[in-house]
Amino acid sequence: MAGLPIIGVALLTGVVALNGCEERPASPKVPAGTTETSAADASAPAQRPRAAQPALAPRDLDLDALRKKLKCPRGNPLPCRVVEDFAKAGRWVWEKQSGTGRWAGRTYTIADGKLTTDFMVLWAQTVPTADVGEDMLPLKVGSQALPDRLATHREKLVVSLQGDDAVSRHNRALPWVKEFVPTVKVGAMQTDGASTVLISENRTYIRTTGRKTLVIIPSSDLADKEGTGTYAELWPATW
Repeated sequence: MAGLPIIGVALLTGVVALNGCEERPASPKVPAGTTETSAADASAPAQRPRAAQPALAPRDLDLDALRKKLKCPRGNPLPCRVVEDFAKAGRWVWEKQSGTGRWAGRTYTIADGKLTTDFMVLWAQTVPTADVGEDMLPLKVGSQALPDRLATHREKLVVSLQGDDAVSRHNRALPWVKEFVPTVKVGAMQTDGASTVLISENRTYIRTTGRKTLVIIPSSDLADKEGTGTYAELWPATW
């Protein structure tokens, strides 16, 4: 059939006895100006170059290890809630019609065995594939805590975003969030699981469930036994 590789055919030459002598098969004719070696090389199938091997995806977050460190579900209810929602969540939905998205919400940070709460804004922007490395998402991401001077406004903003309610036009935190652009923007990759991971000094893992975006920034200390890190639940603020 046309298109199939030619495997080759072996010819068996019979032995003919004539006048007590054996007739040997004639040597194959080689075209003038061509050596036997070059003729054999020409008939051999061309070797295809090896395709580049894709880079291995980063390993996803070990949620079981986090549960043990946090002593979930009773040890640290708020971070444990984020971990449980994270376990049920899927890939982060970061694509926005405008190309830029912002999410705002609460963070729960464990450090030195103590829990503190704060507010975070997460920023993401689609970029051309030529602007990122191989195997990276066409995306730049940054985040920052909402300023303390917006204390009462940021709380009311998050309550409205969480309930998918209209934000008061007197709320001063929403304009700040809408204008926020991080000074440090990092790249992102898909892990070997459901998370998107930000490639930075402190690995940041992100997933989405419904309208909620979940962020976990675990401690890079392999000896940590308390679940040190930041656990956040955010909701869309601009899109």
